[in-house]
Amino acid sequence: MPCSLRALRWRRAGSAVACHAAFEALQAAWLDFMPRAEAPLDVTSLLLNAGLAVLTRDGLFYDNLTHWRTDANGGNLRILAIDGSDARRGEAKGANMIERWAGVNFFVGERLLFQSLPSVPLGRYVFRAAAQKDAGGGAIYLFANEDTAAVTGVKELAGVEVATDVTDGTLTVGLLAGSGNATRWVSMADLALEYRSPLVLVGEALADAALLDYGTDAGGMLQSAVSAARQAQASGSPDGCMEACRCWLPLAGNTASTMLPWRIRWT
Repeated sequence: MPCSLRALRWRRAGSAVACHAAFEALQAAWLDFMPRAEAPLDVTSLLLNAGLAVLTRDGLFYDNLTHWRTDANGGNLRILAIDGSDARRGEAKGANMIERWAGVNFFVGERLLFQSLPSVPLGRYVFRAAAQKDAGGGAIYLFANEDTAAVTGVKELAGVEVATDVTDGTLTVGLLAGSGNATRWVSMADLALEYRSPLVLVGEALADAALLDYGTDAGGMLQSAVSAARQAQASGSPDGCMEACRCWLPLAGNTASTMLPWRIRWT
């Protein structure tokens, strides 16, 4: 091999290694920054192949390269163009969708399409998609961890979103089969993931403190919790802010005169 060509290939290899190292460093810095963000963030890039840009090749019905997994057996798992498919575009904006079809009805609790993200920062994640199910009947949900939102589009892609609060570092999102299913086909497009840091959550909660009725605040517990939330916000500690929300919300729920516009789910 000519020396010049060998050197060129080594430079390219070195550049690829350097680029990968730079990407990993950037991702680590991004994950470290997220819990301290003072505004909601678009973190769709945490999902693999969220853009669904590459179509499954013609003649292939089960595509193992989509980066989306499934609990259901057999059938189709592939990325295809929305236009020209059996699904009406509806509210979808993108060109492609990912579908899951099976020869038998989906079973309750099957994750039909999903991804699991380990080691994500604590905070609230909102998963959004345009999704649809066939006309067979039964419940299909967009899910994020244990939280769900019903897919209402029947052979027509319709927007749906679900939020979940992560405290253990693990996030799993996708489509889930519910009860009473005679459904065999689902698909989704326009995948997006938003992150709201503990600082954002406690800020929103404190901004709504004026809606609470302190007249039934026996012993001043609610006002003490609000004070603790303000201290956590001032400290900038993500763990402190999340803990403040956790302690405050049950008290706020017991004394509020109106329904509060936020929610935090704790298990």
